[in-house]
Amino acid sequence: MMNREISLKASIIIVLLSAFIFRSLTFVKPLRLGGYDEHAYLLYTKTLGVNGVEGIRKITNNFYDDQRINLGPLPLRIFFIYTAMVSCKIWGGYNLRNLALVSYFSGILTVLMSLLFFRKIFGSQTALLASIFIIFSPLANALSGRALADSLFAFIIVLSFYFYHQYWNTGRIRNLFIFCGCVLAGLLTKESMVLTYFCYLASGVYYCLNGKEKSLWKSSVLGLAITSFLFFLIELWISGGIKNLFETYARYFEMQKYNIWAIKFHRGQWFRFILDYLLLSPAVLILAIVGALADIKNNQDEQGRNICLVYFLSGLVIFSLILTKNVRYVLFLDVFLRVFAVIGMFYLLKRINCSFKIRRFLALAFVLSLLFFDGYQFVNIFSLHKVYDPITAELIKANGFFNQ
Repeated sequence: MMNREISLKASIIIVLLSAFIFRSLTFVKPLRLGGYDEHAYLLYTKTLGVNGVEGIRKITNNFYDDQRINLGPLPLRIFFIYTAMVSCKIWGGYNLRNLALVSYFSGILTVLMSLLFFRKIFGSQTALLASIFIIFSPLANALSGRALADSLFAFIIVLSFYFYHQYWNTGRIRNLFIFCGCVLAGLLTKESMVLTYFCYLASGVYYCLNGKEKSLWKSSVLGLAITSFLFFLIELWISGGIKNLFETYARYFEMQKYNIWAIKFHRGQWFRFILDYLLLSPAVLILAIVGALADIKNNQDEQGRNICLVYFLSGLVIFSLILTKNVRYVLFLDVFLRVFAVIGMFYLLKRINCSFKIRRFLALAFVLSLLFFDGYQFVNIFSLHKVYDPITAELIKANGFFNQ
C-alpha cells in the first residue's frame, strides 16, 4: 500500500491510456450490433442528418403506427440522436458501428469523470484504483460496444454528480449552471433521468445535515425546476405541438404493454439489479458490500463513503421502483460499486497482521485477481456465450447455472 499521493496528471495519463487500450480491444471483439433499439436509433440518426428536426417530427407523429420503431426508444431523445449524428458524420457514414462509437467514447469519459469525482471525496490512491476497476467492468465494457444510449446516459449522470457535489462544496453558481446543463442533456438522452432528481434531493439533505450552506438547497431545487421547464419546451418544439408531445408519450407507454421481450424478461423484484451485478461481477459486489458496511477510521474515507452511499442507495431505490428493469439502465451505479470494492479491499488488507512489503504485495495480488476475474466474466458472458441484452435469465445461463 502506498502512502504518498498520486498526482492528478499521472492519474489521468494512467487511466486514459489503460481505458483506451482495454476498451479498444473489447470494442473490436466481441462487438455485436443489430438489436431492435439500435436500428431504431440508426433510423432517427439518419433522419436527423438528412431531413433535420422536421424529419424527427414526422417520425414522432407516426410513432404509434410505425412498426419499425413503436416498440423501441422514443424519437424525442434528441441529445443522443444528435450526438450519434455527429459521430456518423465524423466517421463517414450512417451505420451502427459509428453509433456505437458514441458509447465507446462515453465509456472512457465516464472513467475519467469517476477519477475526478472520487479524487474530490477520497484520496488519489482510492480514486485511481476505483477508476481502473471501472475500466475492466464487464457491463461497462459490453455497453461500450453497443449503439445504445446507456453509456452516454451513465456518463452524463456521473458528470452531473460531480458538478452537483462541487456546487455544494464551493457554492459557485458556475457549477450549478453546468450541473443543470448536465441534467438537461440527460433528460434529452433518456426520460428516466427524471428519476435521478431523487438522488439530488437525497444528497442535498445529506449535505445540509453535514454542515453545508442550507441556502444552496433552494437554488439547486430552483435550478432543477427551470431545467425541467426547458426540457418541456425543447420536447414541445421537436414534437411540433403539445398535442403531439402528449400523444407520443401516451403511445410509447401504451406500446410497452405489447413488448413481449420486456414483459417476459424486464420485470422483477426490487433486488433484481443486485442479483444482476452479482452475476456480472461477484467478487466486486462482495467486496463492495464489505466496503459499504466497513467501520472506517479515516474521517475523509468515511465521509466520502457516506456520500457515495447516498448517491448509490437513492439511485438503486428509485430505479428499482420502475416496472421495467434491466441492469444496463443503472450502469451509473456500477461506478459506486467499484469504489466501495476498493474501500472493502483496503479494509480487509489493514486487518492482516504482516509487514508493509507483504501487505503491498497482497494488495497488488488482490487488484490483479479482481481485474482478471472481471476480464474473465466479460469474455465468458459477452464473447463466449454471446449475451446481447444483459437480462437476468441470460446472465444466469452464461454463468452455467442451467443450459436450457
